Amino acid sequence: MDRFTFFKAHTNFLRKIFGCIMIVTAALVAFVGPAFFAPSVAFAPMPIAPNVVLPKTIDTKNILLNELAISYSAPAIDSNNIWINSLPLSLPELRGKVVLVDFWTYSCINCVRTLPYLKSWYEKYQKDGLVIIGVHTPEFEFEKNPENVKKAVKSYGITYPVVMDSNYVTWSNYHNQYWPADYLIDKQGKVVYVHFGEGDYAEAEHNIRVLLGLTEAQTPGENVSPSVALLQTPETYLGYDRADSYYGSPYLAHDKITTFTYSANLPRDDWTLTGKWKIEAEKIISADDHAGIKIHFNAAKVYVVMGSAKPMNVKVLVDGKPLPNIALSNHALYPIVEQKQSTNGILELIPENPGAEFYTFTFGE
Repeated sequence: MDRFTFFKAHTNFLRKIFGCIMIVTAALVAFVGPAFFAPSVAFAPMPIAPNVVLPKTIDTKNILLNELAISYSAPAIDSNNIWINSLPLSLPELRGKVVLVDFWTYSCINCVRTLPYLKSWYEKYQKDGLVIIGVHTPEFEFEKNPENVKKAVKSYGITYPVVMDSNYVTWSNYHNQYWPADYLIDKQGKVVYVHFGEGDYAEAEHNIRVLLGLTEAQTPGENVSPSVALLQTPETYLGYDRADSYYGSPYLAHDKITTFTYSANLPRDDWTLTGKWKIEAEKIISADDHAGIKIHFNAAKVYVVMGSAKPMNVKVLVDGKPLPNIALSNHALYPIVEQKQSTNGILELIPENPGAEFYTFTFGE
């Protein structure tokens, strides 16, 4: 894509063209019908949305919501790893318990937003036989460091067992592909309910209660879904393995120090660099005192996964106006911008010394 300069130079224009095509297509489907595209094809009716709570007229007290059509024996958890808050556990020894296996990683904002619910469930239902096992499967190399994970577990106030899965053994056993991901296992050791991503907390808690035999005291509440603003800037990776939306000069050279210049007109959702940077597979590293990074965002909240080998300050500006500096040390998810509603702005980060490492920008409502 780096060689297609026309497409990079006209990104916003091409987005608008494809947006118009989508709108026209939707209008044709709405007013003419799907037969306009394939008149000989019979379209089956859409199934009921999978996350809709059953109507109150139906007694759901002892019914699992969105139960798997076919339950299956829970795959093994690799116990030959570092465990936090617990001695090593295995699923066979937990038969007779209800087990929630939660795949997470500590720098993932989507995972972090689920933690209050997981901690609440553990506090309420541990005495009734609920076991939660947090399987910490890293997205970045620094998340394989046991000390980093232990600090994160303590910082987030997690008291349930957490096992490190740095070699993706348990992740592979479950054929998992997402952070976060929850697998609910009944007392017979069968996976009966699976949920990927945020939201549907009331549904998950209801299912925990059904499996524990506690449903008579509580009925399903409202399902809460993650709040995502329309046209919110997507998660943005900076290392060349998954870099997207870079806009500037020169291109992202691999594994060598390069001097960059900010783009004068930065399209929305894109990012640009100035000064000397080293671009690696999963991160970028500042290489002089004049290095800076800008991103044109649309969101209420902005987070950055970053860190450094030695403590330093990072100067923060939004639309040229300074915000409080960030004290950079541990590799972690740092909240940078927190507003009440989504806005469109230019965020600039300027580390005071070389050696600052940046991995991703993440956004929220």
